[in-house]
Amino acid sequence: MLVDIIGSRVLRHVTEFKNFPYKVNNFIIDQSILTLTSEPIPTSMKDINTTELTDITIAHRDLNKGQWEKFKKSNSSVLIIDLLGELRSISEYKQSYYNTDSLEYININSGKKLSRVEQFRLLQKYIDDSFIDVLNQYEKVIIVKFIEDNSEESDFIAGIFDMFEEKVENKLLLEYIVGKDIDKFDAPIEFYHEINMDIKRFESDSYESQLLFNELLLDNELSVYMNFIGDREYIYELYKNGKSFKKSKPTRSRFFKFQLKEPAKYRIRVNLVDNSIQPRLSKTYEFTTDSHSNKASQFIEMPDKNNLWLLDVLIDTTNIEGIIGNPFKYGEGYQGIPVYDPSEVKQDFLPASKLLSTALKKISEMDHITFTRFLKNNEDSNNTLLIDFLTYLRSKR
Repeated sequence: MLVDIIGSRVLRHVTEFKNFPYKVNNFIIDQSILTLTSEPIPTSMKDINTTELTDITIAHRDLNKGQWEKFKKSNSSVLIIDLLGELRSISEYKQSYYNTDSLEYININSGKKLSRVEQFRLLQKYIDDSFIDVLNQYEKVIIVKFIEDNSEESDFIAGIFDMFEEKVENKLLLEYIVGKDIDKFDAPIEFYHEINMDIKRFESDSYESQLLFNELLLDNELSVYMNFIGDREYIYELYKNGKSFKKSKPTRSRFFKFQLKEPAKYRIRVNLVDNSIQPRLSKTYEFTTDSHSNKASQFIEMPDKNNLWLLDVLIDTTNIEGIIGNPFKYGEGYQGIPVYDPSEVKQDFLPASKLLSTALKKISEMDHITFTRFLKNNEDSNNTLLIDFLTYLRSKR
């Protein structure tokens, strides 16, 4: 099976394994999306002033362009993207874009180096529907992400993915938390082997008869993303210290996350509603207060039943210690959060009258992916006011 790749030296290392499941057809390596459709500077390999063969190859393709046209006409079934090529220094020259070192290799030193912010703003313009259409011509689009705590580079790449990820129809997701001591481009072989094995699972004979998912604990959110392209109905169940703690309603969403409140050992069990495949459990994650996010904890007054969605927004974006409401009606709590009588709470709390403005602020701060998931998770609500509000929000984004 043929694969096209928009990636970096990380994916080049992965493709070098003998058991890599695909035959590489087209490979854009270490280039920004910005550079793909720029005007070419016709250059032969002998005119590129460096002795490193890999650098010569990358510069030759960058300067002569033409690769993106091959992707648009490709007959490959699979596309893999890691976007780490965006970390290369990019320069503008005669209203076109190139890797900075590509220009330097042919003695052009008059290009203007782009700052990260300039590059990001330009990408917001370049990543349009025509770009998305090319991605959606593939049967599978495997997105490979590397997450690093407090890393500006990681945030930069994540921001670019936010521009188009939710619009990719046949997406499969692999995410890896990378320590600062790991050089992704020159890592131990085990680092690349893990990525290769994860990709191989998408082509295994048992792919359709198992529940493959990407799992991630980030701050106080434990999430799974189902790596199956097709219509299935799931129930996501959170286990706490080995016992079932809470579960979702049946949903066709391939993504689900739980907010963790208390130190404990957690894992997610994924169940198919029709029980056609055995349930699968994630790894066990130990959540401690040290791993807790810095969002402020607080008490919130429960709104009336027609406005519970406002509370849901805050539960999804805030560390809520407790809800002030009717403990008799919500004896087991609301979405896993204790419900207290007003007489039981001595701390200040957010009154129900201020939930709307607070929720709107939280929604406005959502990135594209979080906002899109918020819409999808609520569009089947029976609350007509909420539906009208979501429709209004959708028209404004």
